[in-house]
This record gives sequence, C-alpha cells and structure tokens, in this order.
Amino acid sequence: MVKKAKRKDCIHTTTTVILQLLSEGYHMPQEMTNTLNMSKQLLNYYLGKMIDEGLLSTYSKGIYDLTNLGKKRYMAYVKEESKNMIRLENMRFKFEIFEGFERLKKYVRNLKKTPLKNGVIQYHGQIQNLTVRLLPSNKNNSSLIITVEKREGNNAYKLYYEARQQVEQVLVGIVKDPKIKLGQTQHEMKPEWAIPHPFAKAILNGTQSSQIRGEGWVLNQSKGRNEDWEVDNIAQVERIMNMPDDIQFIKESLEYLTQQNIVHNKSSSNYSMYH
Repeated sequence: MVKKAKRKDCIHTTTTVILQLLSEGYHMPQEMTNTLNMSKQLLNYYLGKMIDEGLLSTYSKGIYDLTNLGKKRYMAYVKEESKNMIRLENMRFKFEIFEGFERLKKYVRNLKKTPLKNGVIQYHGQIQNLTVRLLPSNKNNSSLIITVEKREGNNAYKLYYEARQQVEQVLVGIVKDPKIKLGQTQHEMKPEWAIPHPFAKAILNGTQSSQIRGEGWVLNQSKGRNEDWEVDNIAQVERIMNMPDDIQFIKESLEYLTQQNIVHNKSSSNYSMYH
C-alpha cells in the first residue's frame, strides 16, 4: 500500500503556543489548560521555565504576562511562521456608485485628489484601515475601489472569504446611509496568491534569479518571505501546494509497481513448464 506524504506545516512548540495565548489575552493557567490539552502540573512546569528564561512575568499568583523579551520572541516566531503561509496580495473590490459620490467623500479619511492622464480627478484615502479610491465618471457610473490588507493563512478560500467579509464590515455604515447607493461587489483586478514552494526555491537558486515570470504565474523571492510561487487563480493554489506530495505519491507508486514486477518475474522464472 502506498502512503501519500503529508505536507509539513510550521512547527508549533508548547512555548510558542503559550506565547500566543498570552498575546491573545489568556493570562491565567485555567484559561490555557483546555486549549493546550495538558495537565495543570505540566503547564506550571512550562510557565516556570519560561519565567526563568525571561519570557514571562507574574504580577500576582496565577496571573502571567509577556515580558519585552517574550513579546520579541513571539513576534520573531510570527514573522518566521508567516513565511510558510499562503499570502493574499492586491485583493481589490469594486463598487459602482449609483448615488451619493460627493456624500461618500465624507466617509474617507485623509482624502486627496490626483489628476489622471485622461484628465479625470481620482480621489484616494482611507475608510477605517483600508485604502480606497473614488473614480468619477461622466460616461458610466462612478466607482469605489477598496484594497484589502495583505492576509496570510493556510487556506486560500478562507483568506478570500475573510477579505470580502472585512470589506463588507467596513461598508456597513455607508450602506445604511440613505443618500448613498452602491452596486454589488465586483473584482477590480485579479488578486495574487503567494505560495511558499520548494520548486520555486530550487529554480530560483538554480538560475540565481530573484524573479521569473510566466503566463499567469511568477516565481519570486520577495522581502520578508521565502521563495514563492505566485498565481492569480485561486483554483490553482491547492494544486500547486499539493504538487510535491503528488510527485512523491507517483514515485512511491512506481517503486511499488517495479518491486511487484520483480517479484512476479522471479516467481515466473522458478516455474518450469516441464515440472
């Protein structure tokens, strides 16, 4: 039986999980035990060890917090972990503005205008923490374009859902404004999916390149990331991620079939038609 190889994810140690829980506001052992699925005695051992290492401090019995060293250690871990995750980049959503273009400007912070080559004035700024553009048009409906923050995770479809949900939450107050009427959510452009990949590393290192472009894909070594295989089609993400496992599966299958063929040939040669 051929077993399919499993893709290795970033390694979570007990220490890093405790650092994460503390960063999320879990400051008491009883709050951590269920998440960690360990005994109170074992958790106390780790907490004591982390205090000795200068990662944690305790203000009163049973209440723990991160020290500056603990915060730095956790941020270094998060930064390293993110290199092994899928990154969603350049995700932009577009909304036609049927009514309320001037009204919409009031919702935009740090509003600035920039003249385009065709003479149209483009407005840009922020709504909450997202970058937005307002494009007026005399021929068609004006547009609101929202750029989503870069997101990282292990599931491309979940990242897309979270990005869309973030935009919809930002627009809740605007949609309720009776003087503004927006169209349905559209894609302003294809997003980019950056996938950490051993093949990208091998090809970029082998050719001593920092970037190689093809039709619909890019092999890229960008700042703060490992070598990525970037595509603009979400359906390709999982196939690319599974590629090393698929090749390993094919290799093991061929080895298995070869071994079975050798055994069969030996059995056939030992059998004589005159026996």
